[in-house]
Amino acid sequence: MVKPRRPSRKPLRASLPNVSIPGAVIDDVLAKKDLLVSKEFCKQIILRYLAKHPKTVSDLGKEHFLKTKAYDEMKKAVRQELRVLVGMFVVEHKLDELLDERTTAILASHRSTAERLDYYPELYAVLFGNNKPAVILDICAGLNPCSYEYLGCTPEYYAVDVSPQLMDFVTKWFQKHHISGKAWQADVTKVTEWPDADTVLIFKGMDVLERIDYGLGERLLEKFRDKRIIVSFATATISGKREIRISKRFWIERWCQQHGKTFRTHDIPGERFYIIG
Repeated sequence: MVKPRRPSRKPLRASLPNVSIPGAVIDDVLAKKDLLVSKEFCKQIILRYLAKHPKTVSDLGKEHFLKTKAYDEMKKAVRQELRVLVGMFVVEHKLDELLDERTTAILASHRSTAERLDYYPELYAVLFGNNKPAVILDICAGLNPCSYEYLGCTPEYYAVDVSPQLMDFVTKWFQKHHISGKAWQADVTKVTEWPDADTVLIFKGMDVLERIDYGLGERLLEKFRDKRIIVSFATATISGKREIRISKRFWIERWCQQHGKTFRTHDIPGERFYIIG
Protein backbone atom coordinates (compact mmCIF):
# COMPACT_ATOMS: atom_id res chain seq x y z
CA MET A 1 0.00 0.00 0.00
CA VAL A 2 1.39 3.39 -0.97
CA LYS A 3 1.24 5.78 1.94
CA PRO A 4 0.10 9.35 1.08
CA ARG A 5 2.68 12.10 1.37
CA ARG A 6 2.45 14.46 4.30
CA PRO A 7 1.02 17.88 3.47
CA SER A 8 3.47 20.76 3.63
CA ARG A 9 2.76 23.47 6.14
CA LYS A 10 4.78 25.94 8.13
CA PRO A 11 5.12 25.65 11.92
CA LEU A 12 2.97 28.11 13.82
CA ARG A 13 6.01 29.51 15.63
CA ALA A 14 6.94 31.52 12.54
CA SER A 15 3.86 33.74 12.81
CA LEU A 16 3.57 34.39 16.55
CA PRO A 17 2.76 38.02 17.36
CA ASN A 18 5.42 40.13 19.03
CA VAL A 19 3.45 41.22 22.10
CA SER A 20 4.01 41.16 25.86
CA ILE A 21 1.69 38.89 27.82
CA PRO A 22 0.85 40.33 31.28
CA GLY A 23 1.93 38.08 34.15
CA ALA A 24 -1.56 38.31 35.64
CA VAL A 25 -2.96 36.68 32.50
CA ILE A 26 -0.53 33.74 32.65
CA ASP A 27 -1.09 33.26 36.39
CA ASP A 28 -4.87 33.24 35.95
CA VAL A 29 -4.75 30.74 33.08
CA LEU A 30 -2.57 28.43 35.20
CA ALA A 31 -4.74 28.77 38.30
CA LYS A 32 -6.30 25.36 37.58
CA LYS A 33 -4.45 22.71 39.61
CA ASP A 34 -4.37 20.19 36.77
CA LEU A 35 -2.33 22.48 34.49
CA LEU A 36 1.22 21.56 35.46
CA VAL A 37 3.23 23.52 32.89
CA SER A 38 5.79 26.30 32.97
CA LYS A 39 4.77 29.93 32.59
CA GLU A 40 6.95 30.23 29.49
CA PHE A 41 5.17 27.33 27.79
CA CYS A 42 1.79 28.80 28.73
CA LYS A 43 2.91 32.09 27.21
CA GLN A 44 3.73 30.33 23.93
CA ILE A 45 0.25 28.78 23.78
CA ILE A 46 -1.35 32.18 24.48
CA LEU A 47 0.70 33.65 21.62
CA ARG A 48 -0.50 30.85 19.36
CA TYR A 49 -4.08 31.75 20.25
CA LEU A 50 -3.43 35.44 19.58
CA ALA A 51 -1.95 34.57 16.19
CA LYS A 52 -5.37 33.23 15.23
CA HIS A 53 -7.31 36.03 16.99
CA PRO A 54 -5.47 39.28 16.20
CA LYS A 55 -8.34 41.43 17.50
CA THR A 56 -7.67 40.14 21.01
CA VAL A 57 -4.08 41.46 20.78
CA SER A 58 -5.37 45.02 20.88
CA ASP A 59 -7.47 44.18 23.94
CA LEU A 60 -4.47 43.04 26.00
CA GLY A 61 -3.62 46.54 27.16
CA LYS A 62 -7.09 47.34 28.38
CA GLU A 63 -7.31 48.04 32.10
CA HIS A 64 -10.00 45.45 32.80
CA PHE A 65 -9.00 42.90 30.16
CA LEU A 66 -9.33 39.97 32.60
CA LYS A 67 -13.02 40.81 33.01
CA THR A 68 -13.86 40.88 29.30
CA LYS A 69 -15.63 38.27 27.19
CA ALA A 70 -12.63 38.16 24.87
CA TYR A 71 -10.40 37.13 27.77
CA ASP A 72 -12.83 34.47 28.98
CA GLU A 73 -12.87 32.96 25.49
CA MET A 74 -9.09 33.06 25.29
CA LYS A 75 -8.61 31.53 28.74
CA LYS A 76 -11.00 28.69 27.97
CA ALA A 77 -9.33 27.95 24.64
CA VAL A 78 -5.78 28.11 26.04
CA ARG A 79 -6.61 25.84 28.96
CA GLN A 80 -8.20 23.33 26.60
CA GLU A 81 -5.13 23.41 24.35
CA LEU A 82 -2.79 22.92 27.32
CA ARG A 83 -4.77 19.87 28.43
CA VAL A 84 -4.51 18.42 24.94
CA LEU A 85 -0.77 19.11 24.79
CA VAL A 86 0.40 18.04 28.24
CA GLY A 87 -2.40 15.91 29.64
CA MET A 88 -4.05 16.23 33.00
CA PHE A 89 -3.02 15.62 36.59
CA VAL A 90 -6.13 13.88 37.83
CA VAL A 91 -5.93 13.59 41.62
CA GLU A 92 -6.50 16.16 44.32
CA HIS A 93 -3.28 15.45 46.24
CA LYS A 94 -0.23 17.63 45.93
CA LEU A 95 2.52 15.94 43.94
CA ASP A 96 4.92 15.68 46.86
CA GLU A 97 2.27 13.79 48.81
CA LEU A 98 2.58 10.99 46.25
CA LEU A 99 6.29 10.37 46.88
CA ASP A 100 5.58 7.73 49.50
CA GLU A 101 2.71 6.15 47.60
CA ARG A 102 2.84 2.86 45.72
CA THR A 103 3.83 2.92 42.05
CA THR A 104 0.28 2.24 40.95
CA ALA A 105 -1.04 5.26 42.86
CA ILE A 106 1.58 7.53 41.26
CA LEU A 107 0.87 6.27 37.74
CA ALA A 108 -2.87 6.59 38.33
CA SER A 109 -2.48 10.29 39.13
CA HIS A 110 -1.88 11.40 35.52
CA ARG A 111 -4.21 10.60 32.67
CA SER A 112 -1.61 9.25 30.23
CA THR A 113 -0.03 6.79 32.65
CA ALA A 114 -3.39 5.93 34.22
CA GLU A 115 -4.66 4.74 30.83
CA ARG A 116 -1.61 2.46 30.58
CA LEU A 117 -1.75 1.24 34.18
CA ASP A 118 -3.20 -2.25 33.64
CA TYR A 119 -0.68 -3.02 30.90
CA TYR A 120 2.63 -1.85 32.40
CA PRO A 121 3.50 -5.24 34.00
CA GLU A 122 3.83 -6.90 30.55
CA LEU A 123 4.35 -3.86 28.32
CA TYR A 124 8.12 -3.43 28.46
CA ALA A 125 8.80 -7.12 27.94
CA VAL A 126 6.97 -6.81 24.62
CA LEU A 127 8.57 -3.49 23.65
CA PHE A 128 12.16 -4.45 24.55
CA GLY A 129 12.14 -8.16 23.78
CA ASN A 130 15.52 -9.69 24.61
CA ASN A 131 17.36 -6.41 23.98
CA LYS A 132 17.15 -4.69 27.36
CA PRO A 133 18.20 -1.02 27.37
CA ALA A 134 21.28 0.25 29.21
CA VAL A 135 20.31 3.92 28.93
CA ILE A 136 16.81 5.29 28.31
CA LEU A 137 15.88 8.77 27.12
CA ASP A 138 12.18 9.47 27.77
CA ILE A 139 10.90 12.50 25.82
CA CYS A 140 7.58 14.09 26.86
CA ALA A 141 8.00 11.80 29.87
CA GLY A 142 5.30 12.96 32.27
CA LEU A 143 5.16 10.42 35.09
CA ASN A 144 6.13 7.48 32.88
CA PRO A 145 9.61 7.22 34.50
CA CYS A 146 7.81 6.10 37.67
CA SER A 147 6.99 2.86 35.86
CA TYR A 148 10.68 1.96 36.32
CA GLU A 149 9.96 -1.19 38.33
CA TYR A 150 8.21 -2.70 35.31
CA LEU A 151 11.17 -2.25 32.94
CA GLY A 152 12.63 -5.68 33.70
CA CYS A 153 16.12 -4.14 33.92
CA THR A 154 17.90 -1.28 35.71
CA PRO A 155 18.99 1.23 33.07
CA GLU A 156 20.25 4.76 33.51
CA TYR A 157 17.19 6.91 32.89
CA TYR A 158 16.91 10.44 31.44
CA ALA A 159 13.51 12.13 31.35
CA VAL A 160 12.43 15.47 29.89
CA ASP A 161 9.03 17.13 29.90
CA VAL A 162 7.56 20.61 29.55
CA SER A 163 6.16 20.44 33.10
CA PRO A 164 8.57 21.70 35.79
CA GLN A 165 6.30 20.29 38.50
CA LEU A 166 6.32 16.77 37.08
CA MET A 167 10.07 16.79 36.43
CA ASP A 168 10.74 18.05 39.95
CA PHE A 169 8.66 15.16 41.28
CA VAL A 170 10.47 12.62 39.07
CA THR A 171 13.83 13.99 40.27
CA LYS A 172 12.81 13.42 43.90
CA TRP A 173 11.40 10.01 43.01
CA PHE A 174 14.68 9.01 41.30
CA GLN A 175 16.61 10.10 44.39
CA LYS A 176 14.28 8.21 46.73
CA HIS A 177 14.66 5.00 44.72
CA HIS A 178 18.38 5.46 43.95
CA ILE A 179 17.85 5.52 40.18
CA SER A 180 20.78 6.77 38.12
CA GLY A 181 19.88 9.47 35.63
CA LYS A 182 18.27 12.88 35.44
CA ALA A 183 14.88 14.53 34.97
CA TRP A 184 14.62 18.08 33.71
CA GLN A 185 12.07 20.54 32.38
CA ALA A 186 12.41 21.88 28.85
CA ASP A 187 10.39 22.85 25.80
CA VAL A 188 11.31 19.81 23.70
CA THR A 189 10.78 21.77 20.48
CA LYS A 190 13.79 23.90 21.45
CA VAL A 191 16.20 21.24 22.75
CA THR A 192 19.30 20.79 20.56
CA GLU A 193 21.53 18.53 22.69
CA TRP A 194 20.45 15.21 24.16
CA PRO A 195 21.96 12.62 26.52
CA ASP A 196 23.42 9.58 24.78
CA ALA A 197 20.98 6.69 25.08
CA ASP A 198 20.47 3.40 23.30
CA THR A 199 16.67 3.54 23.63
CA VAL A 200 14.45 6.60 23.10
CA LEU A 201 10.85 6.61 24.32
CA ILE A 202 8.26 9.09 23.05
CA PHE A 203 4.96 7.87 24.46
CA LYS A 204 1.94 9.80 23.14
CA GLY A 205 4.25 12.78 22.64
CA MET A 206 4.75 12.84 18.90
CA ASP A 207 1.29 14.21 18.09
CA VAL A 208 1.82 16.92 20.70
CA LEU A 209 5.19 17.96 19.27
CA GLU A 210 3.82 17.94 15.72
CA ARG A 211 0.91 20.11 16.82
CA ILE A 212 3.36 22.73 18.07
CA ASP A 213 6.06 22.39 15.41
CA TYR A 214 4.96 20.50 12.30
CA GLY A 215 7.77 18.29 11.01
CA LEU A 216 9.53 18.02 14.39
CA GLY A 217 8.56 14.36 14.61
CA GLU A 218 10.55 13.46 11.52
CA ARG A 219 13.47 15.59 12.69
CA LEU A 220 13.55 13.71 15.99
CA LEU A 221 13.46 10.38 14.19
CA GLU A 222 16.38 11.56 12.07
CA LYS A 223 18.26 12.72 15.17
CA PHE A 224 17.91 9.31 16.82
CA ARG A 225 17.95 7.14 13.69
CA ASP A 226 20.89 5.08 15.02
CA LYS A 227 19.04 4.31 18.28
CA ARG A 228 16.09 2.12 19.09
CA ILE A 229 13.08 4.44 19.07
CA ILE A 230 9.75 3.48 20.62
CA VAL A 231 6.95 5.88 19.74
CA SER A 232 3.33 5.57 20.72
CA PHE A 233 0.19 7.29 19.51
CA ALA A 234 -3.23 7.56 21.08
CA THR A 235 -5.88 5.60 19.22
CA ALA A 236 -8.77 7.19 21.09
CA THR A 237 -9.60 10.71 22.19
CA ILE A 238 -9.10 11.80 25.81
CA SER A 239 -12.76 11.06 26.53
CA GLY A 240 -12.41 7.61 24.98
CA LYS A 241 -15.63 8.16 23.07
CA ARG A 242 -14.05 8.45 19.61
CA GLU A 243 -11.33 6.48 17.86
CA ILE A 244 -8.43 8.23 16.13
CA ARG A 245 -7.69 6.90 12.66
CA ILE A 246 -4.41 4.96 12.53
CA SER A 247 -3.97 6.21 8.95
CA LYS A 248 -3.10 9.64 10.35
CA ARG A 249 0.27 8.18 11.43
CA PHE A 250 1.25 6.54 8.14
CA TRP A 251 4.02 9.14 7.89
CA ILE A 252 6.07 7.27 10.48
CA GLU A 253 5.83 4.03 8.51
CA ARG A 254 6.84 5.88 5.35
CA TRP A 255 9.83 7.40 7.18
CA CYS A 256 10.97 3.92 8.22
CA GLN A 257 10.67 2.64 4.66
CA GLN A 258 12.57 5.60 3.24
CA HIS A 259 15.43 5.17 5.72
CA GLY A 260 15.65 1.38 5.61
CA LYS A 261 14.46 1.01 9.21
CA THR A 262 12.50 -1.99 10.36
CA PHE A 263 9.56 -1.55 12.69
CA ARG A 264 6.89 -3.54 14.43
CA THR A 265 3.75 -2.45 16.22
CA HIS A 266 2.09 -3.35 19.49
CA ASP A 267 -1.41 -2.30 20.51
CA ILE A 268 -3.04 -1.87 23.87
CA PRO A 269 -6.47 -0.30 24.34
CA GLY A 270 -6.24 3.37 23.38
CA GLU A 271 -2.58 3.27 22.27
CA ARG A 272 -0.40 1.95 19.44
CA PHE A 273 3.37 1.53 19.82
CA TYR A 274 5.91 1.61 17.00
CA ILE A 275 9.19 -0.13 17.86
CA ILE A 276 11.76 1.14 15.35
CA GLY A 277 15.20 -0.38 14.87
